[in-house]
Amino acid sequence: MPRPEFPTPYTILTPGMISRIRSNQGYYDRNPERAEREQQERKERERLEQEQLEYEYRRQQEREEE
Repeated sequence: MPRPEFPTPYTILTPGMISRIRSNQGYYDRNPERAEREQQERKERERLEQEQLEYEYRRQQEREEE
Protein backbone atom coordinates (compact mmCIF):
# COMPACT_ATOMS: atom_id res chain seq x y z
CA MET A 1 0.00 0.00 0.00
CA PRO A 2 1.49 3.33 -0.96
CA ARG A 3 1.49 6.28 1.39
CA PRO A 4 -1.89 8.06 1.19
CA GLU A 5 -1.72 11.00 -1.19
CA PHE A 6 -3.81 13.98 -2.07
CA PRO A 7 -6.13 13.50 -5.08
CA THR A 8 -5.52 15.25 -8.38
CA PRO A 9 -5.02 19.02 -8.28
CA TYR A 10 -8.43 19.41 -9.95
CA THR A 11 -10.29 17.93 -6.99
CA ILE A 12 -12.00 20.30 -4.58
CA LEU A 13 -11.05 19.36 -1.02
CA THR A 14 -12.87 20.48 2.08
CA PRO A 15 -10.86 21.23 5.24
CA GLY A 16 -12.16 17.96 6.73
CA MET A 17 -10.88 15.96 3.77
CA ILE A 18 -7.46 17.61 3.98
CA SER A 19 -7.28 16.91 7.71
CA ARG A 20 -8.19 13.24 7.18
CA ILE A 21 -5.58 12.79 4.43
CA ARG A 22 -2.88 14.36 6.62
CA SER A 23 -3.94 12.18 9.53
CA ASN A 24 -3.80 9.06 7.34
CA GLN A 25 -0.36 10.07 6.06
CA GLY A 26 0.91 10.53 9.61
CA TYR A 27 -0.53 7.19 10.69
CA TYR A 28 1.09 5.47 7.72
CA ASP A 29 4.45 7.17 8.32
CA ARG A 30 4.56 6.04 11.98
CA ASN A 31 4.08 2.36 11.16
CA PRO A 32 3.73 1.45 7.46
CA GLU A 33 3.53 -2.30 8.09
CA ARG A 34 0.65 -1.97 10.54
CA ALA A 35 -1.18 0.47 8.25
CA GLU A 36 -0.89 -1.96 5.34
CA ARG A 37 -1.98 -4.93 7.47
CA GLU A 38 -5.00 -3.06 8.79
CA GLN A 39 -5.98 -1.99 5.28
CA GLN A 40 -5.81 -5.62 4.10
CA GLU A 41 -7.89 -6.75 7.09
CA ARG A 42 -10.46 -4.04 6.37
CA LYS A 43 -10.69 -5.09 2.71
CA GLU A 44 -11.12 -8.75 3.71
CA ARG A 45 -13.81 -7.84 6.24
CA GLU A 46 -15.66 -5.78 3.62
CA ARG A 47 -15.41 -8.65 1.12
CA LEU A 48 -16.85 -11.11 3.63
CA GLU A 49 -19.68 -8.73 4.50
CA GLN A 50 -20.49 -8.32 0.81
CA GLU A 51 -20.52 -12.10 0.30
CA GLN A 52 -22.87 -12.48 3.27
CA LEU A 53 -25.24 -9.84 1.87
CA GLU A 54 -25.25 -11.53 -1.54
CA TYR A 55 -25.94 -14.91 0.06
CA GLU A 56 -28.84 -13.52 2.08
CA TYR A 57 -30.24 -11.81 -1.02
CA ARG A 58 -30.09 -15.07 -3.03
CA ARG A 59 -31.81 -16.96 -0.22
CA GLN A 60 -34.56 -14.35 -0.07
CA GLN A 61 -35.04 -14.57 -3.85
CA GLU A 62 -35.26 -18.37 -3.66
CA ARG A 63 -37.90 -18.16 -0.92
CA GLU A 64 -39.96 -15.70 -2.95
CA GLU A 65 -39.86 -18.01 -5.99
CA GLU A 66 -41.28 -20.92 -4.00
